Amino acid sequence: MSDNLVKRLRAAAKHPMMDNNCKADVFDVADASDRIEELEKACKEWAEVSQSNYQRAKAAEAKLAIAVGVLEYIKNTLSLYSAKEALAKIKGEQY
Repeated sequence: MSDNLVKRLRAAAKHPMMDNNCKADVFDVADASDRIEELEKACKEWAEVSQSNYQRAKAAEAKLAIAVGVLEYIKNTLSLYSAKEALAKIKGEQY
C-alpha cells in the first residue's frame, strides 16, 4: 500500500505543476516519500528485533521449565547426589 503512495508522491514531485512555490506552500512530497521509506525500514527492523526477542524469551522459558522440574525432583528425593545432578542439568552439563 505505502509503495504505491511513495510512487505517487515521487511522481507528484516531478509533475510540471509542482513548482517551488507549491512545494513551499503545501509540503515537500519528495521528503514525504523519503520519510515513508525510512519508516517502513524502521518497522521491518523492529519486527525482526521483536521476533528475535520472542525466540530468546521462549528459550529462557524452556530453561526455566527444566529448572522447575529439577527443583521438584530435588524436593521429592532430597539427596546430595540429586542436587548435584540437578545443578549439572541446569548448567547443561552431564553428571
